[in-house]
Amino acid sequence: MRNKEEYLKELERLLYRLPKEERDDILYDYQEHFTIGLQQGLTEAEIIQKLGHPKAIARELLASYHIQKAKSDVSFDNVLRAVIATIGLGFFNLVFLLGPFLAITGIIIALYAVAFSLITAAIAVLLAEPLSGLFHFQFSAFGLEGISKWLVSLFSSMILGGLGVLIGIGTIYISKGFYSLTLKYLQSNLKMITKSEE
Repeated sequence: MRNKEEYLKELERLLYRLPKEERDDILYDYQEHFTIGLQQGLTEAEIIQKLGHPKAIARELLASYHIQKAKSDVSFDNVLRAVIATIGLGFFNLVFLLGPFLAITGIIIALYAVAFSLITAAIAVLLAEPLSGLFHFQFSAFGLEGISKWLVSLFSSMILGGLGVLIGIGTIYISKGFYSLTLKYLQSNLKMITKSEE
């Protein structure tokens, strides 16, 4: 970058993923840096050197944007975007952030699958006895033996369904806590990187 115009064009190009209003605010701020620097007698090259490379600035701004978006609208998609944007800030993040994030996300998905399987199994157990009588045309299910089988099915179904619901509710809380901790880590990581560059 040799001059202000090239610098600002490059920064605008790198920030294309941001909403236009936010991008315009950022570009205005950097325009002001040049205005103030020139008034202080600095050359455009000196101002550019002080500001840093547009790629580094864009990575930090995009990471900050995605972290804020994930905080205001917590969803796996938004948290994942924030993680990916933060990974771009350094190799350290790739090693110490991506691996644990994917591992814990895998465990959470597995817990949801277990909860769903248990609830599905509960419904299947509950319906299995009456449906087997219908399919085999054995309508003697109203006898004592049929009632005891149905009660065993009912209690088995209640236990499976209850476990599934409890695991599902627990997993929801684990997910929220994990995403909240992830966002806090991303914010502190971004602050640490920003301070080290100053």
